[in-house]
Amino acid sequence: MRRMGWALGVTLVLVFAIVSLGWAETVVTTSGSVLQGTIEFGIPGVISIKTATGDIFTVQRANLKALRFPEKGTEVTVETFDGNILIGEVGGIPEVLGLRSASGDVQSVKLTSIREIRFELAPAAIVPTLPSIPGSAEALAAQVKERYEKRRWAFTLGLDTGFQLGASTLNGFGLPAMTLGVNVLNLGGAIWRLYFPPSAQQIERAALEIATNTPGIQLDDLLTATAEEKTPLFNFYLHVGTSALVFPQVGTGGLFRLTPAFYFDAGLAFDLFWGVWPFLGFVFFF
Repeated sequence: MRRMGWALGVTLVLVFAIVSLGWAETVVTTSGSVLQGTIEFGIPGVISIKTATGDIFTVQRANLKALRFPEKGTEVTVETFDGNILIGEVGGIPEVLGLRSASGDVQSVKLTSIREIRFELAPAAIVPTLPSIPGSAEALAAQVKERYEKRRWAFTLGLDTGFQLGASTLNGFGLPAMTLGVNVLNLGGAIWRLYFPPSAQQIERAALEIATNTPGIQLDDLLTATAEEKTPLFNFYLHVGTSALVFPQVGTGGLFRLTPAFYFDAGLAFDLFWGVWPFLGFVFFF
């Protein structure tokens, strides 16, 4: 009877010691070994997961239920106690973890040798898994690019030898992208112009740099800052049209921005009727 009581007492002491130590992690290695203990270092208080769509989520360590590492590639499966499963590249975890066993020894385990980490004991309070707020720099830059690529039509008036009346498409920053119009000064001709504002990729790179250097910036402020930095004073264009209704005309020139809707136009065209035809004047987009 005394032996049973002694054994029961030892068992209770061991259980108490295990719980006190927070023996909560199980590490499964690539060789099949199963290690148990408490991770002393290597798992930070917050980890980030970047999914294949570019979204970035943050997970508190207290909410981690399991980490599963692939045999190949970099995409880790993250399971949380609040019921989420995220797959992507994990940031914030070093190459070596420190696992303290029940005996108190700390064993260093390389991350490349780990197949799975299980956090067995659910915490009392779980912090929900949320996207990073106000959003990653990459996500904000992608939204700026999306806004920039949007098109709208604008009536176009030229006090100009280039054209007098037309309709243009403007991008999300209000820069002309294309014009269809007529020129009555050269005996009536159709005009098509293709403009070359900054590319969407250039805008995205500029927005990403601004967002990275300005943590917490909001989308509207980022749009304004990117537009101020990347809106050019000069917009090159290609000109194709006709003179005297039927004679082909081709040329080139540029618009010099005076205000967001008001430009000075300068260029030249060549055709079979007039020879050289200069473009000179002012163009309004509204």
